[in-house]
Amino acid sequence: MTTSDLNISIIKNSVIPVDFTFDALGTLTGNRKLAQTWIRLFLTDTGSQQYHPETGSGFLNIIRTGRIRKNADVGLNFKIAADTVARNLTSDPETADLPETEQLAFATLESYLLDFEESRLQLRVKLTPIEGDSITFSVPVAV
Repeated sequence: MTTSDLNISIIKNSVIPVDFTFDALGTLTGNRKLAQTWIRLFLTDTGSQQYHPETGSGFLNIIRTGRIRKNADVGLNFKIAADTVARNLTSDPETADLPETEQLAFATLESYLLDFEESRLQLRVKLTPIEGDSITFSVPVAV
């Protein structure tokens, strides 16, 4: 993935909220549950969970260690982290019985804003489940 494949955002403070509204029973379902799970795994450092060392993506570690220095680094490192999250989701026995609306087909980095002056990276991510509607949301990260 190159920067020409992405819509690089120059709009400041544009956040796409995700509606994490629960159903009548107080449960999060469908693409919103998928988004919540994906965000949690994406922002979890690999090896940080004692009994699940393979869980997470390592994306925050990439940022903390200064490996995002230019625009081209964002797309590449997102792809690596998103692929790791996808492996986490497919290898977890608990996700095998989930409805297809809560199972990931693929994750796409639609755009991002990398602002070193404000120490900020904002990712606009689109998740497409195996079945059902896609969901798009922002993931703000300090750099």
